[in-house]
Amino acid sequence: MGLRWKATDVAATPVAEGLPARKGPVEAATPFAPIWSGLYLGLNSGYSWNADDATRFDYVGSGGGFVALAARGAVPASFSLNNSGFIGGAQIGYNRLLSDKFLTGFETDVQGLAVGVSEANWFAASPPTYVQGVRSQHNLGTVRGRLGFLATETLLAYGTAGLAFGEADLSAVWFSPSLAPKLNGGGTAYGYQDMRTGWTGGGGVEWMFLPKWSAKVEYLYYDLGTATTLPLQAVYGSKGLFSNASYRARFNGDVIRAGVNYHFGWGALPPVLDKF
Repeated sequence: MGLRWKATDVAATPVAEGLPARKGPVEAATPFAPIWSGLYLGLNSGYSWNADDATRFDYVGSGGGFVALAARGAVPASFSLNNSGFIGGAQIGYNRLLSDKFLTGFETDVQGLAVGVSEANWFAASPPTYVQGVRSQHNLGTVRGRLGFLATETLLAYGTAGLAFGEADLSAVWFSPSLAPKLNGGGTAYGYQDMRTGWTGGGGVEWMFLPKWSAKVEYLYYDLGTATTLPLQAVYGSKGLFSNASYRARFNGDVIRAGVNYHFGWGALPPVLDKF
């Protein structure tokens, strides 16, 4: 009796009766259960810069004074001032899972801006005139809603939008021998300092690298609107001519920051839906 052997012959692997054969590689399970739902607290830092760095002067009136100086080009129409630099602070928020893929929640944060004071100076010889413009912003805060998609159990991509608030500082100084004696109150400087509100929007990604710890990278745009100083008024002669000068700037900007969150899991609720 002859025996034959083929290289392609493979011994069949026995399969237990009633059990399906396993096909394909086994997916690696996440080594821990991420805690996305509930309260979280964290810190962040990054970089901020002005979206609109133009600050503008307005000269209006019936004649003389600032209007005459503007007509002769002795006073500036605008300065370019950019407050850019480090931003850092803390955030607190709450997440609620809508399903195993979608998440919603809210977050509020308060930031300090170490951008310093940005100023520009103007000199004109004829007639002799000096103008200074100053712009600064020291803090920024937001209250935002968030809506996210879980690309994996540990990786969240999200969009966010809501309220922004922050202090805006704006001041200007005008001096000319022909102006000073005629300025109401004898002053030559006017300023604006107030807490302003506006809106913000952006997005980011967040990675749960430990059961209760996550790291995030985020971009935000904010707009607090335009701040304007009160008009500085000069009155001229018996005809009652007058002219006003004011200074304005839009306080808006961009923020890129990274942060870390600790997820307490407090107040966690079951998903709203089993499927989304």
